[in-house]
Formats: sequence, structure tokens, C-alpha cells
Amino acid sequence: MKYAILNSRQKRRLEKDLQKAYGTPLKIFDQVELLEWGGEILAVTREMLEFNWCDYQIESMGLEIIRDGKPTVAGIQLFFGESMMEDVDFKTAKDFINGKAIKSREKIISYMGKPIDLSQKTKDGMNIRIKK
Repeated sequence: MKYAILNSRQKRRLEKDLQKAYGTPLKIFDQVELLEWGGEILAVTREMLEFNWCDYQIESMGLEIIRDGKPTVAGIQLFFGESMMEDVDFKTAKDFINGKAIKSREKIISYMGKPIDLSQKTKDGMNIRIKK
């Protein structure tokens, strides 16, 4: 499977899409390069691209930040710290992590200002952790 380095226009489009969906600031990926690989987006340092990776698995050279069109837990926790989040107390955070439904207005749930993961609205208006 081949990978492609996202150019600056593709990178900005992704950042605008994430800003619209999750309230992330623009230019959150300025310090990294982004690779598209089989529908996933990996964040890698510029230095990693200087090596010949022909004999290596591409997924081992970066951090998967987008899978199936949605941010991964690692992507959220590293890059989404300034996003629109619902900060919850310890008990609610624990319930959310363990798959229980909670009340939330935002798509990203955080504890003590640090993002935990994405939430998804249920039919009854509650939010649950997205299964990945």
C-alpha cells in the first residue's frame, strides 16, 4: 500500500474540516508532516521523511491521528487540547471511559482540561464513547 504526503492545501483543508467539526484551532499540524496511508492519516516529524523506508512498515513511522474519517484517541489527546470540549468531573470521566452514557453538549469529552475521547449522541440525547 502506498502513502502520500499531504501538501499544504490538503493539510489546510483537513484543519478547516476539523475546526468545523470539533473547534480545533487552525495550523495545529504546523510542526508535523501528514501522510495518507490506506484512508488513515499519520503525523510524522519532518526528519522521519529524510530516511529510506522501503523495508519498513509505514504505520510504524508515525502516529495515526485519523482513522475512518474520525480522530483517534492519540490524535485527540495530542492535537486537540484547544478544541471545544466538555470538561467533566472525575466520576463522569470514569463513567465515559467505561462506556456509560453521559450528558454533554460537545463532541470531545475532557477531564481537568485534557481531552479524553470523542462522544456520540444517542437517541435519548445522551453521549457515549465512540467504539473504534
